[in-house]
Amino acid sequence: MWNAYIRWGMESPAKRKAMVQLDVSERITDYSRQEGKVGFEDTTEAMEQLVARGKLRGMPPAFASALLLAMAETTMASMAMSPADSVRYRATGFEAFWSAAARKGSRHQT
Repeated sequence: MWNAYIRWGMESPAKRKAMVQLDVSERITDYSRQEGKVGFEDTTEAMEQLVARGKLRGMPPAFASALLLAMAETTMASMAMSPADSVRYRATGFEAFWSAAARKGSRHQT
């Protein structure tokens, strides 16, 4: 999930920027937001399961998701500013993401 999102964001910076801007826009209707989620059902479900079983359990889903997406956005911004260090930023970003999301002692795969 992490690698797929980071790959998409790095390969599609204009789409990623538009998605971020649209997500905070007050002009976007609830219907449009729901339509924008079409095709991401598996990712949404995986994120919900991760949150439900991890350290963010009990947090409002929107808050937990926004927190984890902010880590991904920060990672991608750093990768874009310093391509020579992009592998390190990607790995460190994932470690931060996993540390915040997963339950203590769980194993991960990047």
